[in-house]
Amino acid sequence: MYLMIKRVLFCLSFTLLIFGCSDKENSLNIIQSDLQPIANQIDSISQQFSFRDEVSVNGENYKLLISNTQEVESQAIISFAYLPENVEYINNATLTLYSDLKPVGNMEFKIKRLEQDYIESEANWEQASEGITWEDSLLFDSATPIVTHTDTIATSLDSLVFQIPEDEILAWTEKDLNLFSLIIYTESENYIEIYSSEHSKNPVLKFNYRLNSETEEEEYNRTAFKDTFIININEDADQFWDNTLEFSNMLPKKSFLKFDVEPHDFVNPFDEDLDEEDINYRIKHLTVNNAYVRLYINIEESSFFSGTRIISITPFRVNSEVTEAGVIDSENLEYLVNSGTTTKSILSEPDSTQYIDLKITPILQGIISGERENYGIVLRSSNQSRNFDAIKFYGMDAEDESLRPKVHFVYTLPME
Repeated sequence: MYLMIKRVLFCLSFTLLIFGCSDKENSLNIIQSDLQPIANQIDSISQQFSFRDEVSVNGENYKLLISNTQEVESQAIISFAYLPENVEYINNATLTLYSDLKPVGNMEFKIKRLEQDYIESEANWEQASEGITWEDSLLFDSATPIVTHTDTIATSLDSLVFQIPEDEILAWTEKDLNLFSLIIYTESENYIEIYSSEHSKNPVLKFNYRLNSETEEEEYNRTAFKDTFIININEDADQFWDNTLEFSNMLPKKSFLKFDVEPHDFVNPFDEDLDEEDINYRIKHLTVNNAYVRLYINIEESSFFSGTRIISITPFRVNSEVTEAGVIDSENLEYLVNSGTTTKSILSEPDSTQYIDLKITPILQGIISGERENYGIVLRSSNQSRNFDAIKFYGMDAEDESLRPKVHFVYTLPME
């Protein structure tokens, strides 16, 4: 009985509180019962451009790039270990590589044997590891036959099989090398990606062998022990592109976008007589419930493979003023956890209605509260250095105004 009386008294008190406050006005003459989230958008995009990002090769990439284009030359290095000792006979040696993103037309592959060790996370075009250059004397031309791969762009898994001369593997065992390393490159104006040892479909070296003429034939079948790719970017390649809004994963390209935040964007349409002091107070203390940049994808000018592709983009806040198009150093960018990465499936068919919404709630909140300056944002693909997708969005100069970038947001006014 006591508990029932207590519950009734609580309900009566709560009801009186609600009715007593429903029509009370605060210092800004805002009726509290009308304090509901308000939706609006920012159409004023004042600056946009794209710029080249750094290529990230750290030994943990799940794909290896083999390329010879006007922009980039890249070679894959693959190493195998644990070959049986005292091998006298080897037969039918093959190297199998797997790829799901392939170029159009013919592409010739060449292979050399490398007798120098390297560190995956440190190897680059000039060095095998930090402070240790590649030694030409340790690079040997092998007799591996040139392999020509003919295919069209596809997303289905495919394999490339190379015949490896038995003498190459025997030379490895005779010199007591820890690793059997191969450099795979091309002189064709083309590119391809192959899966690395970090992927389930990693490179495979296979051959039959005997320790001597009296032993039975056995099979060596192992996946890559370690691998990486070394890349040389053409110095003449452009570093930034003015008045564009696009991304590419290889070579990586980011985009910069700045939108103007004005006080009138946060004025309640039901309030008409607020003075400047009230408006400034409201802007500084309001809550941004949700904010995102909507970008419409220009499929006709994007480089996609057939079918559906997954794009993942992350927004970063810029820490200092950007006056003209140029490369923005990664140290000048701030990542906010509450923004995160947006992932979306995109069809390769021409369709001007496809878009992606990039969450920037904490970025906009920091700008309107005065905690952060509005220096713009940088948008980065999460698939950089992984594939050759190139994505272009309609920018602020799009002929169809409905396709131009816009910031959509929902906010709640302060209580007092």
